[in-house]
Amino acid sequence: MLSSIVFRFYLLLKKEAKWGEFDLPDIYTRYARKLFENLIKKFINHLNSHNVAVKMIKLAIVGIGNCASSLIQGIYHYENKNKDQCVGLLNYKIDNYKPSDIDIVAAFDIDERKVGKDVSEAIFAKPNNTKIFFENIPKIGTKVLRGTTFDDFPQHMNDYDENIRFKESPEKPVDVVKILKETKPYFLLDLC
Repeated sequence: MLSSIVFRFYLLLKKEAKWGEFDLPDIYTRYARKLFENLIKKFINHLNSHNVAVKMIKLAIVGIGNCASSLIQGIYHYENKNKDQCVGLLNYKIDNYKPSDIDIVAAFDIDERKVGKDVSEAIFAKPNNTKIFFENIPKIGTKVLRGTTFDDFPQHMNDYDENIRFKESPEKPVDVVKILKETKPYFLLDLC
């Protein structure tokens, strides 16, 4: 039953993502936090309405860029803090869930500097340039897998500095559906 709602939340996330009106460098952390908190609230309401309880919120992420970096840094930044120490976090707990109850079970990207690395390393790889506010992230145990390039890779991007452009991985894309079936996330968060 839980896997059947992943796609509905994915569609909801895509519907709410309106990047055009924001100044991207200043909005990553706030946007990722607000969007994910709203998503978690809807998820918990769904679980409660069906009398279902889960211990960890299993999450798969597509696109290990700036928003993913901010989200994952935030999970570990708030991990061992009490409610009074959580400055900047709108909700310390949502129902009985805290940031430390989020488990990254799958991650996908196309950049060769991220593919094959543990998520804890990949979030700091170029071309990511979001603010680093918590860098002591332990190994998560989830490697970033090569996702599919759906929109093609424009060759003119090779003319830009490597620090601000993607470097498409030569690895063969994985079967994303198969990985999602194996890891069974409750959410597929598309941050591309």
